[in-house]
Amino acid sequence: MRHTLHVINGSHPCAAVLRALELKGIDVRIVEYLPPFHPPIMKLKFGYRQIPVLVLEGGEVVRGSRTIMQRLEAIQPDPPLYPREHIQAIEEAERWGDEVLQMAARRLLWTAVAGKPRALASFQAGSKLPGLPGPIVGLMAPLVVAGERRLNGITPERVREHAATLPAMFDKLEEFHAAGAFGTALPTGADLQIGASLQLLRSIDDLRPLIDAHEYAREIARWLPPSPGRVPAGALSPELIALAVSG
Repeated sequence: MRHTLHVINGSHPCAAVLRALELKGIDVRIVEYLPPFHPPIMKLKFGYRQIPVLVLEGGEVVRGSRTIMQRLEAIQPDPPLYPREHIQAIEEAERWGDEVLQMAARRLLWTAVAGKPRALASFQAGSKLPGLPGPIVGLMAPLVVAGERRLNGITPERVREHAATLPAMFDKLEEFHAAGAFGTALPTGADLQIGASLQLLRSIDDLRPLIDAHEYAREIARWLPPSPGRVPAGALSPELIALAVSG
């Protein structure tokens, strides 16, 4: 019996955990779900609606990307994601990536998909589930987006706030870098947690130039593969783009 990881294809917290598993050479069985239909299934199985969820070989259930990566560190310490000399800075940056940046990236992504519904089909790339034809996914997109808006509390006000805080995000990355939160030869847990959200933001063509223009954002994002999907330019309103550029 192997460990089992419950995921959604293209999910940024799932991407962080999958990269951690790859780095540590830990084999898992993958169980994949379609968004936004996973919450009732996860709630029934684990009493917890969010993903990722890792079920260890002995039956232990570990919920959430940050908790899972820290548990993987205990199972397989090498290569370390949390080197002791910078552990406080790494954990602080990882917490910010999990509790702040992760939701901002998610809400901006679904807002962009609402502007370009046909882009939803591109996020099927790499999925182990049977693929649906692009036109069918396009027809389903309004339903999926509406579900994600409810699930993630997406409102115009919150999305504007997230867009306006993107410039401050770069200041935060510089602060964490100065404290030693990020790796050079190997990534830290903070690199993976934050890098996964940066790659999701890069999948939005309207925002990609902002990420790629920043030194630390580029360095952190490189530890993760690109998001499987892409939302073409023009998905976000001029107002949101202006906020993302200047705050």
